[in-house]
Amino acid sequence: MGADGTVGANKNSIKIIGEATDKYCQAYFAYDSKKSGGITISHLRFGDVPIRSPYYVNTPDFVACHVPSYLDKYDMLKGLKKGGSFLFNSIWNEEETKKRLPDHMKKYLAENEIKFYVINATAIAEEIGMGNRTNSIMQAAFFKFQTLFLTNLL
Repeated sequence: MGADGTVGANKNSIKIIGEATDKYCQAYFAYDSKKSGGITISHLRFGDVPIRSPYYVNTPDFVACHVPSYLDKYDMLKGLKKGGSFLFNSIWNEEETKKRLPDHMKKYLAENEIKFYVINATAIAEEIGMGNRTNSIMQAAFFKFQTLFLTNLL
């Protein structure tokens, strides 16, 4: 969501990965013209060879949804690869989250063996005095997933 610091956090993530690893990185960002409060989509690529893809990611391995209301507004799973991962910032408990997931999402998650993870980054950010800046919490979760993903490949 615009103004939550996601673009800055993702630019920082690209910088960290590019400087601290031997991975090549690329990032493109798309956001609403009203910026603050509008949707922001980050397209990040990492790889072992130089990346020359001057277009948005169409078939991601990992998708994160920072805003619960986006589940009903956007196709959050569009193009997510079979066996991919979806991280959802849910303000609800586990049972309520299950109830609120649209049926078409549940179906896609099951049919495509998507690993579904839930975090309440909103509550964590508030608890540690960050207000609505959920981006840092989601960034930490992203790095945890990348560590797990890379460990599973080795």
